[in-house]
Amino acid sequence: RPPSDFDPFLPFLAAATALPPKRKMVFGFADNRYLNGGDIAFVQWLLAYAAPADPSSASPLNITEYAYAGWNTNGNTIGTVIANLILLHLYADTADTEKDANA
Repeated sequence: RPPSDFDPFLPFLAAATALPPKRKMVFGFADNRYLNGGDIAFVQWLLAYAAPADPSSASPLNITEYAYAGWNTNGNTIGTVIANLILLHLYADTADTEKDANA
């Protein structure tokens, strides 16, 4: 993967995703860089980082652990990310409870 303007985010993501499972985090990316849509370069970086083309390449960010939005207004973008983060958080709690019950 070539270097990107977004690589400074990597240490933060690596540290946050290394937390113990009980402190698992979900991440939200509100793409407000441009008016009327998301930043294509950022989306490509995010997809390459979260779902690398090489399956043997470890990625600390699982595509099921983050929310992304890049709409035409900041309100729509932020609202979509927050709503999706709530759902991801609630789903993670439900999935963990079901795993514990089935163990």
